[in-house]
Amino acid sequence: MVRVLNWIAKTTSWACSTGNILKPPVAACPSMSMLSRLLTALEQTKGADAASLHSGADGSSSNGLFERAAHLSSIGGLGGCLQLYVEGNRALLLDGVGDGRLLRMEGSPGHYGRWRHAIERHRPLIGRVHEVVA
Repeated sequence: MVRVLNWIAKTTSWACSTGNILKPPVAACPSMSMLSRLLTALEQTKGADAASLHSGADGSSSNGLFERAAHLSSIGGLGGCLQLYVEGNRALLLDGVGDGRLLRMEGSPGHYGRWRHAIERHRPLIGRVHEVVA
Protein backbone atom coordinates (compact mmCIF):
# COMPACT_ATOMS: atom_id res chain seq x y z
CA MET A 1 0.00 0.00 0.00
CA VAL A 2 1.29 3.44 -0.91
CA ARG A 3 0.05 6.64 0.72
CA VAL A 4 0.59 10.04 -0.82
CA LEU A 5 1.06 12.13 2.30
CA ASN A 6 1.87 15.62 1.09
CA TRP A 7 2.56 17.98 -1.66
CA ILE A 8 3.64 21.39 -0.50
CA ALA A 9 4.05 24.80 -2.07
CA LYS A 10 7.41 26.31 -1.21
CA THR A 11 10.04 28.77 -2.37
CA THR A 12 12.06 27.49 -5.32
CA SER A 13 15.61 28.09 -6.47
CA TRP A 14 17.86 27.06 -9.36
CA ALA A 15 19.66 23.71 -9.66
CA CYS A 16 21.33 21.50 -12.26
CA SER A 17 20.75 18.10 -13.88
CA THR A 18 22.76 15.10 -12.79
CA GLY A 19 22.74 11.42 -12.05
CA ASN A 20 23.59 10.08 -8.64
CA ILE A 21 27.16 8.88 -8.01
CA LEU A 22 28.89 7.18 -5.09
CA LYS A 23 30.71 9.75 -3.02
CA PRO A 24 33.01 9.76 0.03
CA PRO A 25 31.99 11.73 3.16
CA VAL A 26 32.06 15.51 2.65
CA ALA A 27 35.11 16.14 4.85
CA ALA A 28 37.14 13.36 3.22
CA CYS A 29 37.77 15.25 -0.01
CA PRO A 30 37.88 19.06 0.09
CA SER A 31 38.26 19.23 -3.70
CA MET A 32 34.88 17.58 -4.33
CA SER A 33 32.55 19.46 -6.63
CA MET A 34 29.81 21.57 -5.09
CA LEU A 35 27.17 19.19 -6.45
CA SER A 36 28.94 16.15 -4.96
CA ARG A 37 29.15 17.90 -1.58
CA LEU A 38 25.45 18.78 -1.75
CA LEU A 39 24.32 15.25 -2.62
CA THR A 40 26.63 13.72 -0.01
CA ALA A 41 25.25 16.03 2.67
CA LEU A 42 21.68 15.12 1.73
CA GLU A 43 22.48 11.40 1.68
CA GLN A 44 23.87 11.69 5.22
CA THR A 45 20.44 12.79 6.46
CA LYS A 46 18.95 10.13 8.74
CA GLY A 47 16.87 7.61 6.77
CA ALA A 48 18.08 8.74 3.34
CA ASP A 49 19.71 6.14 1.10
CA ALA A 50 20.06 8.23 -2.06
CA ALA A 51 19.80 11.79 -3.28
CA SER A 52 19.92 12.97 -6.87
CA LEU A 53 19.15 16.02 -8.98
CA HIS A 54 17.18 15.57 -12.21
CA SER A 55 16.38 17.76 -15.19
CA GLY A 56 12.71 18.09 -16.01
CA ALA A 57 13.54 17.03 -19.57
CA ASP A 58 15.16 13.70 -18.61
CA GLY A 59 11.92 11.70 -19.01
CA SER A 60 12.45 9.92 -15.67
CA SER A 61 9.67 8.26 -13.71
CA SER A 62 10.23 10.91 -11.01
CA ASN A 63 9.41 13.64 -13.51
CA GLY A 64 6.24 11.82 -14.63
CA LEU A 65 5.10 11.29 -11.04
CA PHE A 66 5.74 14.94 -10.20
CA GLU A 67 3.85 16.13 -13.29
CA ARG A 68 0.84 13.98 -12.32
CA ALA A 69 0.90 15.38 -8.79
CA ALA A 70 1.05 18.92 -10.19
CA HIS A 71 -1.91 18.14 -12.44
CA LEU A 72 -3.96 16.76 -9.51
CA SER A 73 -3.00 19.76 -7.42
CA SER A 74 -4.19 22.21 -10.06
CA ILE A 75 -7.45 20.28 -10.62
CA GLY A 76 -8.09 20.37 -6.87
CA GLY A 77 -7.50 24.13 -6.77
CA LEU A 78 -4.49 23.75 -4.47
CA GLY A 79 -2.08 25.76 -6.60
CA GLY A 80 1.28 24.49 -7.84
CA CYS A 81 2.83 21.27 -6.58
CA LEU A 82 6.41 21.97 -5.63
CA GLN A 83 7.05 19.02 -3.30
CA LEU A 84 5.72 15.45 -3.23
CA TYR A 85 6.26 12.82 -0.54
CA VAL A 86 5.18 9.21 -1.11
CA GLU A 87 5.52 6.59 1.62
CA GLY A 88 5.07 2.83 1.44
CA ASN A 89 7.68 0.16 2.25
CA ARG A 90 10.14 2.83 1.05
CA ALA A 91 9.81 6.61 0.99
CA LEU A 92 10.36 9.07 -1.84
CA LEU A 93 10.56 12.87 -1.65
CA LEU A 94 10.53 14.95 -4.83
CA ASP A 95 11.20 18.66 -4.48
CA GLY A 96 10.79 21.11 -7.35
CA VAL A 97 13.96 23.15 -6.82
CA GLY A 98 13.24 25.49 -9.73
CA ASP A 99 13.87 25.83 -13.44
CA GLY A 100 12.12 22.50 -14.12
CA ARG A 101 14.54 20.49 -11.97
CA LEU A 102 13.73 17.96 -9.25
CA LEU A 103 15.67 16.94 -6.17
CA ARG A 104 14.93 13.30 -5.36
CA MET A 105 15.55 11.71 -1.96
CA GLU A 106 14.69 8.13 -1.17
CA GLY A 107 15.14 5.82 1.78
CA SER A 108 13.29 4.38 4.73
CA PRO A 109 9.86 5.80 5.66
CA GLY A 110 9.20 8.08 8.62
CA HIS A 111 11.86 10.75 7.98
CA TYR A 112 9.84 13.32 6.04
CA GLY A 113 10.55 16.20 8.46
CA ARG A 114 14.29 15.52 8.52
CA TRP A 115 14.47 15.39 4.74
CA ARG A 116 12.49 18.62 4.34
CA HIS A 117 14.74 20.33 6.88
CA ALA A 118 17.88 19.11 5.06
CA ILE A 119 16.57 20.41 1.73
CA GLU A 120 15.63 23.79 3.20
CA ARG A 121 19.00 24.05 4.95
CA HIS A 122 20.83 23.37 1.66
CA ARG A 123 18.53 25.40 -0.62
CA PRO A 124 21.04 28.31 -0.92
CA LEU A 125 23.70 25.82 -2.07
CA ILE A 126 21.26 24.22 -4.53
CA GLY A 127 20.79 27.66 -6.11
CA ARG A 128 24.57 28.02 -6.64
CA VAL A 129 25.10 24.65 -8.36
CA HIS A 130 25.99 25.27 -12.00
CA GLU A 131 27.71 22.01 -12.93
CA VAL A 132 26.75 18.68 -14.43
CA VAL A 133 28.04 15.41 -12.96
CA ALA A 134 27.55 12.28 -15.06
